Amino acid sequence: MKADITTTILDRHKTQTHLVQILKIERDTSRLLGENAYGNPWTMENIYYELPGKWRYSSIAFIDSRLAGYLIVSRWGENLHGHRMGMDIDLDGFVKVRIAQALYKESSIAGRRDGLVYFSAIVPTENTSTQRYYLREGFEQLDGANLNWFIHGKGFDGYISGDILLDREPVKGEPSASYVYRIDIRKAYL
Repeated sequence: MKADITTTILDRHKTQTHLVQILKIERDTSRLLGENAYGNPWTMENIYYELPGKWRYSSIAFIDSRLAGYLIVSRWGENLHGHRMGMDIDLDGFVKVRIAQALYKESSIAGRRDGLVYFSAIVPTENTSTQRYYLREGFEQLDGANLNWFIHGKGFDGYISGDILLDREPVKGEPSASYVYRIDIRKAYL
């Protein structure tokens, strides 16, 4: 059976309408991946926390009328940054990949309309499934000068050790060692 996936921009109204399901997906995903790979589940305050462009670039996905996933995104400079992605953990792996692709496409279309260039994401070193996904989708893993581009451009309070981005002040229950990925949205998700 082929899942019928639809996406739209996640605005405040849709967030309010689907908040219970979003928070459930957060808890389930955090439990499944563990705090070293995902961190503590976001709370309602995290979900509503204001970020530049958040309500213009974040996206939400449905299978039929059921919430299947979401992608929280902000804008920095001429770029997008994915902060959090969650999906119904009971879905088949192939369907999850299709949902992730649809979410990134929806957010990238919105970014391209505004002339934005890259989509970046930080992935904990222990989250190998997401790392593989990004590489299969054409994201590049940043290293050296490109990591400096990210740290200085985004204003990230961290430092580089090899190809790993480390938090300057680790927070208990949150990943503190990550890889950074980016993709040129002018060419991807067309």
